[in-house]
Amino acid sequence: MNYLKNKRTIFKTLFVFSFIIVSLNAYSQRKISLRGLVIDDRTEQPIANVNIIEMKSRYGATTAENGEFTISSKTLPANIQLSHVSYQSREVSIESSEKIIIRLKKKSHELGPVTVQSDPVINIVEDKPFYIWDYEFYGEDIIFLAYHDMSMFKPRLVLFNVDGDSIATVPVKKARKLFKDCTDKVHLITKDEVSQIYYDSTELQLVYTYPVAMLDSILDPCIEKMGENYYYHQYYYRNQILLYYYFNLESEETVSLTTIEDSLRMLHALDEERFASMGSYDEFDKRFVEMVIYAPIYAPLRKIGKEIYVFNFTNDLIMIFNEEGEELRSVSINFHHEKSWKKDILVDEERGKVYTVFSEDGLFRLNEINLITGKLGPTVLIPSYPFIEKIKIRDGFVYFLYKEKKHYQYKKLFKMPL
Repeated sequence: MNYLKNKRTIFKTLFVFSFIIVSLNAYSQRKISLRGLVIDDRTEQPIANVNIIEMKSRYGATTAENGEFTISSKTLPANIQLSHVSYQSREVSIESSEKIIIRLKKKSHELGPVTVQSDPVINIVEDKPFYIWDYEFYGEDIIFLAYHDMSMFKPRLVLFNVDGDSIATVPVKKARKLFKDCTDKVHLITKDEVSQIYYDSTELQLVYTYPVAMLDSILDPCIEKMGENYYYHQYYYRNQILLYYYFNLESEETVSLTTIEDSLRMLHALDEERFASMGSYDEFDKRFVEMVIYAPIYAPLRKIGKEIYVFNFTNDLIMIFNEEGEELRSVSINFHHEKSWKKDILVDEERGKVYTVFSEDGLFRLNEINLITGKLGPTVLIPSYPFIEKIKIRDGFVYFLYKEKKHYQYKKLFKMPL
């Protein structure tokens, strides 16, 4: 009965929380709706899946199959940024609410010299005087938080292409790490501030700077974006209930997507007072309870194509939803019960594939997850590189950081074909 009462309280709290979100957005300044059509500069054909960001408010949109888009702004004129993997990025100033036509130019790709290597693993910055602290993909390129000449006192932001050619660099101070938000914008986090990283085709810039204390309230809550939906999560009951919901920017509605709960751990949690009443219960026992019984549910949400996937490892399921929040289907899984499994889900957005990670004796292997059957595909080994860090996958390649043997405190970025 106490559990049901607590659960009712949780959902009442959720309702109030959702009402507050909607009310605050309704109370905010009335937004101006901007409409446009994005076409190819040469063929004049519409371009689908162009990412669009209103620079001041950070509202986002994506062009439909017919190249059209609608995005909100609080003021006019409004500056929007357009980006697409196959086209050159562009910024446009919109003066009125009338529909505009925007032309994008195709990116040109020149093939450089081909190097034949017996080792499939490539050190992207092998001959560069940079050691990598952190990295994130930035469009088709890569942003590094790096140290020059092996000096921890010379942090820099460096923009590289995937072949390791430096495009732009700028020195920074008190740098700690990079953060990529749900709209694919990359931010630099320093000791005191957070700034968005922006490349204007000539130089790297730090824009929209605000105190680091505001990071959680501005960036962290949003975990994924699809169309006008921004996806969030909230933990309840000592991290044993996980709620996913989304906020639709156009309708200003907050919608519950799904709730995941670990019933067994919740029952264990109810016995905590009895366990704590034992005479031998000490600080070590308390920390153990927090780490084991109250470890947060791991059920990551990922956008894959035009669907939302929730990897519900608590209940051995992959749950698939459409943009309207309807559950389309579910797939049974069991690979996560293997002892060597690492809690990591990697999405190759360009190819629509998903991988998971295993590690034994410090060496890592990857397996593609069949999203129809839930079974694992062939194993891809990452040989001779133990204890790698920050694994990412893009367009058929796996990327990772590795500490060199000569200078183990410094890292380089490697990539390997899958």
